[in-house]
Amino acid sequence: MEFKTTQLFFTIFCLHILSSHAQIMQTYIVQLHPDGLSRSYFTSKLHWHLSVLEKSISTEDDDSSSRLLYSYTSAMEGFAAQLSLSEVDLLKKSKEVISVKPDRRVGIHTTYSYKFLGLSPTREGGAWVKSKFGRGSIIGVLDTGVWPESPSFDDREMPPVPQKWKGICQQGQDFNASNCNRKLIGARYFSKGHRVASLTSSPDTVVEYLSPRDSHGHGTHTASTAGGAPVSTASVLGNGAGEARGMAPGAHIAIYKVCWFSGCYSSDILAAMDVAIRDGVDILSLSLGGFPVPLYEDTIAIGSFRAMEHGISVICAAGNNGPIENSVANEAPWIATIGASTLDRKFPAVVRLGNGKYLYGESMYPGKRLKKELELVYITGGNKGSEFCMRGSLPKAKVRGKMVVCDRGVNGRAEKGQIVKEAGGAAMILANTEINLEEDSVDVHNLGPSALPEDSRRVNFTVMSGTSMACPHVSGLAALIHSSHPKWTPAAIKSALMTTADMTDHFGKPIMDGDRPAGLFALGAGHVNPERAINPGLIYDIQPDEYITHLCTLGYSRSDIFSITHRNVSCHDVLQKNRGFSLNYPSFSVIFRAGDRRKMMKRRVTNVGRPNSIYSLEMKAPEGVSMRVRPRRLIFKRTNQTLSYRVWFVSKRRMEDKNTKFAEGYLTWVERSSSYRVQSPISVTWTSTK
Repeated sequence: MEFKTTQLFFTIFCLHILSSHAQIMQTYIVQLHPDGLSRSYFTSKLHWHLSVLEKSISTEDDDSSSRLLYSYTSAMEGFAAQLSLSEVDLLKKSKEVISVKPDRRVGIHTTYSYKFLGLSPTREGGAWVKSKFGRGSIIGVLDTGVWPESPSFDDREMPPVPQKWKGICQQGQDFNASNCNRKLIGARYFSKGHRVASLTSSPDTVVEYLSPRDSHGHGTHTASTAGGAPVSTASVLGNGAGEARGMAPGAHIAIYKVCWFSGCYSSDILAAMDVAIRDGVDILSLSLGGFPVPLYEDTIAIGSFRAMEHGISVICAAGNNGPIENSVANEAPWIATIGASTLDRKFPAVVRLGNGKYLYGESMYPGKRLKKELELVYITGGNKGSEFCMRGSLPKAKVRGKMVVCDRGVNGRAEKGQIVKEAGGAAMILANTEINLEEDSVDVHNLGPSALPEDSRRVNFTVMSGTSMACPHVSGLAALIHSSHPKWTPAAIKSALMTTADMTDHFGKPIMDGDRPAGLFALGAGHVNPERAINPGLIYDIQPDEYITHLCTLGYSRSDIFSITHRNVSCHDVLQKNRGFSLNYPSFSVIFRAGDRRKMMKRRVTNVGRPNSIYSLEMKAPEGVSMRVRPRRLIFKRTNQTLSYRVWFVSKRRMEDKNTKFAEGYLTWVERSSSYRVQSPISVTWTSTK
């Protein structure tokens, strides 16, 4: 859990009046060939984009500039515009157009966490001291904006704004240039895609600030978690008291407001990434996403590829849709995809039932113990979603004055408390469904300020949980590594975070998933360890061209790869030149298809630790697989030297054994004289497809 400023006020978001035929239009993102046939005839890319758009417009009284929302040049070559279906069809036939994608809506996915991660402001040689607390790094946060008056953005003791910074402090509703400082060095907002979608789906006005100011609290929370200044005496109504610090308290922060109460739209997100690349950020933090889509359809994947090419690390939330299969969002290999974990901090709450049994949970409720017994109700049946406490689903006669049980899922957790209150309920129990297992999500609900639009009460700090909060933690840690190693690539930074992660808890016991040890698909590379990540010993580096070869090995078509990378490649030629290629990733994913018995993968590691280092091999082969590694020792004579090794995986599983589909193991390089442990998880999958 994290505690950050969510002080909010509300004003009316004034919406622009669109043309009379806007109701039958939608926002589309049009991707163009960078070397389009007509490109050379125009003095700027904007004029070229307008020309392409104008050719598709079917209404004579329309000006192309009135339809254009954004012109993209850095994150992607193309534009976002309002189009009718017939105009979309016309654009798709143009030789200058790669793809036309509908605007996609995605959702937004401390006084203690820095201590939990082992960060100390006084430890000599520790991650904070060695990186000078992230000094000089710039973290760009794409979220719901910022509340600049928060003490987390105090710029005392901050260095001057880096000379490379080209961003601005965009003025708007209740926000001006003076709201930025040496900590909060830039702020922008992107609302065009949101505005169009809001008018076409719901004509009601939206309670928001038309500016970078945060009307929600989520963006302020994530920004201050990533790089907030130290704030003493922080608490939530007396709970969790202590000093709040961001993960990189010496880093600069740039805000890009792309999310509103109705969600975050891909046209706005891509526009923010496009500008952030030119502004000069070092880290991009995106606590947002939806269900996974193919990479060539994913604007975040496309924009982040371009950011990676510019040396920018992109950190994204994995989403909160697990633990079902294929539920992880933002899974492009050039993105650092962050899942959530738990802390060893509790806010215990106990409910005593009438039969004498007890329910144990957690709560931020600060009030006195209830002495009056309340009737417990759980309403099911019908199609209104009563079990989830959906709006309009709770009959007042059945819940008035009672304690209501609400299942997790479908609607927002804090929103359920508001709905129970509106129906006259006296209290609420938020119950995990089977899919949530024993996971506890502690939120500030309606009995403390909740940051909901209907709730006018405000506090300086609050509690939030989930991958949205895990993401800025790692964004801040990436800033620490960048400050210590400014020439490292995003892949090197990601490698350092992955290979040094912990697979056990603070007591040396396995990290649990419910009542059993967590497997790799729950644990990922492990729990981040910043003290080790800043000095990892070895790194697995990846160059942009290698990702292209990787996409070829996945069977992506030429046009799909061009959509992602803007590189026109022949996969036939690429694979001919790179026989036996495997991406130099810090983990291994082995797939045995029907008829496969043997796989070989090659890796190379760069010594970023001491010269004259000798690494020996430790490994745990996945069940049903034998492994052979050559060489079994890596002898480095100098720093920055790169060596390669190969791993052969041989399936020993019998074909009739259909119950075994997955197995897992580890490969670790150990330098005993300096205690370096560079660990790579291994997942093995057997599938009947070829």
